[in-house]
Amino acid sequence: MKRIKYLFTFLLLIIIPSIVSAFTYLESSIQNPIVGSSIYIQLNVDYQNKNNPDLKIKDFHIIINYDPNYFKFGGLSWTSGANSYSVDEKNGKVYIDKEDNGRYWDTYISPVVIKFTTLKAGIKEFSVSRNGDSHYNTGDIISQSFSGVTINTVEPSTNTQIGTLYVEGYTLTPTFSKTKYEYYLTVPSNVDKVNIVATSSDNKQTITGDGTVELSYGKNVKKILVKAENGASSVYTITITRIDSRTGDTSLKSLSVSGTNIRYEEGKTIYEATVGKSTDKVLISATATDSNALLTGTGEKELKIGENVFTVNVSSSNNKETNYEIRITRSTEEIEVVEESSKLKSLIVYNMNINLDNEDNYTYLIGVSNDIKTLPLTYNTLSSTATVKVTGDTDLKEGINLIKIKVTEVNEEETEYRLLVYRNLNDTMIIDNLDNLSNTVDATGTNLDLVYYSKLDSAIISSNIISYLNSYDRTLYYNKVNEYNGLLYQVVIPSDLLSNEFKLEFNNIESNYLEYQTNLPKNTEVTLYVGDTYSDNTSIKIFSYNENEKYKLVTDGILVKNGYVTFNLNGDTNYVFTTKELISMKDNIKDFINNYLYYLIGGLCFLVVIFIIVHKNKKKKIAETKNEPLY
Repeated sequence: MKRIKYLFTFLLLIIIPSIVSAFTYLESSIQNPIVGSSIYIQLNVDYQNKNNPDLKIKDFHIIINYDPNYFKFGGLSWTSGANSYSVDEKNGKVYIDKEDNGRYWDTYISPVVIKFTTLKAGIKEFSVSRNGDSHYNTGDIISQSFSGVTINTVEPSTNTQIGTLYVEGYTLTPTFSKTKYEYYLTVPSNVDKVNIVATSSDNKQTITGDGTVELSYGKNVKKILVKAENGASSVYTITITRIDSRTGDTSLKSLSVSGTNIRYEEGKTIYEATVGKSTDKVLISATATDSNALLTGTGEKELKIGENVFTVNVSSSNNKETNYEIRITRSTEEIEVVEESSKLKSLIVYNMNINLDNEDNYTYLIGVSNDIKTLPLTYNTLSSTATVKVTGDTDLKEGINLIKIKVTEVNEEETEYRLLVYRNLNDTMIIDNLDNLSNTVDATGTNLDLVYYSKLDSAIISSNIISYLNSYDRTLYYNKVNEYNGLLYQVVIPSDLLSNEFKLEFNNIESNYLEYQTNLPKNTEVTLYVGDTYSDNTSIKIFSYNENEKYKLVTDGILVKNGYVTFNLNGDTNYVFTTKELISMKDNIKDFINNYLYYLIGGLCFLVVIFIIVHKNKKKKIAETKNEPLY
């Protein structure tokens, strides 16, 4: 019976400490780094106490141990204010010391990230140990437990053999083998491009030279470079012969002369045009039907008053040639020139004259008030022969409306202008001048849901404006706008932070997959336009990361509505919008233990009790059997 009591006491000693959260542990940015690469070790401190949630950490002293033969110390960064540390690189020790400086740590914190460089391959552990007593703000000593992290450093791959190699739709000679490096292929004359498909034999290789390639007549030598992780490489060669069946074509594919309406007509070899006195030069442009034919006579030409004759010559590969004569008469008087262009000369949107000078941008963000339900458009084309087609809903809904203006010239040249028209929400008032805010907004107004600012040159909202809004219980919305008052985003500042000044910027730093950066505080509500990338009702995920580049899921399954998404910041500086999973957000084992810890403990205790009862009953039966008479 005493042995059972000792066993039960021993089990309780194991179970009871597990109920208390007291844990110092390490995490690594990567578990299997390559020799020569960098890894980051993060220190995590978890000493929460459910019975006393006000506990803080007053001082803290530990040692992070590592093998200096396998890792080299590369620097340390504090994420919760600088404290003291020292490094014994010879013996592989990093001493972390938070002194009693009047500033306390939370009982759950990740204060330190340490950078190391891997030196050689092997399985090694970063461990944690005490360096003296650590104390709560109550003065009590923290009862600590520790857990390190094991790193398996590996040598880089040396594999330079390709996985598969073929030309889509064709058969290579010889049959593909990883150890054969030269292949041959013949294609018909009309095949001017092929698609080379190459796949790696491991995911650590990089392959270049594959994909769609243009073919000239005759032999085309294409090289596919396979580079291993360690930098070694090999080259696979495909020689593709395109059969040359050209017939000596000397016709033109195109012909044009600037400032005239001259265009190529099949079978025509003489072209004439008249230009005004002020036109002293023209540009002759042409392309031959046969890409291998020799074309001469194009380029810029000086004009004298009267007739000017120029010749464009096409010589084929089989010595045939054709001359195209161009006769330009320069008049002694000015004449009207018909310009061919697919560009707009002017565009007016609801009395706003759009600046069309920037030919790199054909998208314009335009804001109108809520009472505008249809959008008047006035436009003029540079060319009298161009046609204009407007598509999109001009019956404006609240939020973003996309309108397309396509200009098409007779030569089939096209330019598309895109208007992102933002119709303001109900009960919204535009403030054009911050200095006149109090005169613009009626302080006794009753149903003003929000105020937004337009035409701001600065992203700083002055404290007197914030105080004014706060005093009348207004919600602060901030807009980053362009010259046409279009709404790019809105920001709602929490009421407890309205007395502070913020640089209210939300900057797009990577448009390929929508990455933004901001310095706005935690719990700020942001409404952001993403309609150029994601259509309405698309379900997207929003991740954030801080200076340690550790991704965190902000929100999942948020739907795009009228081109916008609305979410709350979590205090990080960078935010990524995507439809894909960037990282695995959960440690399933750890979550299982955290969620079912008390059930596991209860189940274990139940099993112990059952064991004791069964054991006692068994002993009792044995004793009764011994006492029974032997007849």
